[in-house]
Amino acid sequence: ILAHSAKGTLLFPTDAQIPGLSLADQCNLWHQPGAVIPVNGRARQMPTEVHSAAGSQGASQLLDIEMQMFRQISGVSAALQGETSGASSSAGLYDSQVTNSTIGLLDIFATFNSFRRERDRKVLSSLPTGFSKTR
Repeated sequence: ILAHSAKGTLLFPTDAQIPGLSLADQCNLWHQPGAVIPVNGRARQMPTEVHSAAGSQGASQLLDIEMQMFRQISGVSAALQGETSGASSSAGLYDSQVTNSTIGLLDIFATFNSFRRERDRKVLSSLPTGFSKTR
């Protein structure tokens, strides 16, 4: 998100532009690290970039929301992640949470393996004759 968000606006006065070099080329130079940007020294105002102060303000909040969604959707409980439960939780509850999480993951892994087997079957069936089909 941060890589593709607007980080600032380049104000490039037309009288600061060098003849023979397009405005697009000068703007591309502006964004390259270590680039030398030729400008007209007689211009009334030099090019400047206007920065926004709120560049990454919500990025950590967005990441937290996504991580919470992954935890809820995956069905992996805190017990399976190795997090300790509170003193009020019984060992039986902790054990059942681990068991339930692993049962949910078994289906995901079985489905993933079936996709891999199907992919391998298609790859092997598309090999030209004479190629070895053993691993």
